[in-house]
Amino acid sequence: MAVCNIDLDASTPAPVEPSAVVPRDRLSIGVTGHRLDRLGIERVQPVAGALAVLFAQIEHAAQLPGPSDVRVVTSLAAGADSISAEAALARGWVLDVVLPFVP
Repeated sequence: MAVCNIDLDASTPAPVEPSAVVPRDRLSIGVTGHRLDRLGIERVQPVAGALAVLFAQIEHAAQLPGPSDVRVVTSLAAGADSISAEAALARGWVLDVVLPFVP
């Protein structure tokens, strides 16, 4: 979608038609949870199954144009974070990863 035409030789950009600027609905879901050592390996499959059901319900309720309009934001720690990331990617959602850095 072109919002405006830019002519580098012109002093001002070309006017934008109001109908050319259309906001797009998107949904971001932040996920954090227990790491694998606290979650327990025996709970990985039940958590993955519950997230798959929950994510399907969210996607249905949101009624967005496509799966790429939903994103999960997580830090990818081993456990609930990585399980949710896998469930999101399986649905075709976008994954945003927050990585900690030492200041």
